[in-house]
Amino acid sequence: GPRKHNPGQRGGGGGGPFFQAVVNQEIKATQSVEVLLGLVVVHGARFNFINVSIAVSMLAKLASMRATRVGRTPVSKMLREDAGFVKLIDLVRLNCGAFGGQAIGNVLN
Repeated sequence: GPRKHNPGQRGGGGGGPFFQAVVNQEIKATQSVEVLLGLVVVHGARFNFINVSIAVSMLAKLASMRATRVGRTPVSKMLREDAGFVKLIDLVRLNCGAFGGQAIGNVLN
């Protein structure tokens, strides 16, 4: 069955290569910021550094397709207050030591 979330677990903690590959496919297929951040909330504790860098890259692409505002709220403010975005930034901090050139490029794009 599925692994239980271990609150003390740091990024990249579980699932193995198959899980990581499936998550990468799901991240790349995401069509909205909300769905992507939902994946981060549900699976982020098991992300490895590659999942994290691809999620950041996709978030940038998806966010750039949106208006700069959602109603009267700036997208940047909406993201800062979103639990999935906060978790993704924490995952970047936890995994940045493992980032190679491509992962750094994904995060900085």
